[in-house]
Amino acid sequence: MSSQVLNEYVRDPGTASQTDWVMTMPTKRLYIDGEAPFGPPATTETIGLDLYDREERAISSQTGCFPLQPCAFPVTLRSVFIVPIIDGKMLPAPLPSTSLVLGSRNLLPMFDNPLPFQSGWASFQLNEFWGWYMESAAGSTSYDPSTGVTQTGRFRLGGLPITGLMVRTFKNGTLHCGTAACQGNYGGSFSHRYRRSITYIGP
Repeated sequence: MSSQVLNEYVRDPGTASQTDWVMTMPTKRLYIDGEAPFGPPATTETIGLDLYDREERAISSQTGCFPLQPCAFPVTLRSVFIVPIIDGKMLPAPLPSTSLVLGSRNLLPMFDNPLPFQSGWASFQLNEFWGWYMESAAGSTSYDPSTGVTQTGRFRLGGLPITGLMVRTFKNGTLHCGTAACQGNYGGSFSHRYRRSITYIGP
């Protein structure tokens, strides 16, 4: 169970960089429709997103819209989806037919204006504030390695069971390959990082 997913994005014009975030919820198929922490199949949810550049300057949006303003941003979270980082090609304009790195058609729209930063990192929020959480059985145990304290009782785990990775590509223009000219294309992937929300709610 994760309340936030964190990773980098790269959109540098000089390298024609592209970034896709892959998000998967591999246990979703094991839940009955509407069983916590998932809602009914037709339910749409509101997500949050915080964007940062390499110098920690932030643009925050709790509804996934830029500039900061109240707006409706309903999404349906499927068991697998792609968050493509695309400037100025999202809401309210139509989504591209496929993501620019992996070619996925299962896209989650995210931005409605050009990104304020060419590269940086972002936090995709799945907070229990929106009703996404599970509660453990009485008698569960939590251990805090920073304090050495063990606590027994019931706990609320906020967020959703989610995992995935970021995939990015770069182009290095024209290179000299002996007497010929060629182009260098590169790619890489990095696993997501996560924040977890675990709250003690009673014995």
